[in-house]
Amino acid sequence: MSSRLSRPALLAIGLILAITPSALAQAEAPTVPVVSTRSYTFEIVIVVVMFGLALFAVCRSSQRR
Repeated sequence: MSSRLSRPALLAIGLILAITPSALAQAEAPTVPVVSTRSYTFEIVIVVVMFGLALFAVCRSSQRR
């Protein structure tokens, strides 16, 4: 008799667990737009300078006739 009750009980528990996560989920926090205040000016200047130095080194060492 206990095996007859265990199957419906397990199905009922499975259904309850499948339904409740959405009911127990926390409410979403209001979305606040994230604004980046970081400036990439220094990094951009480094990249431009390094690119310029690499271009200068390649062009300077080339053999022109």
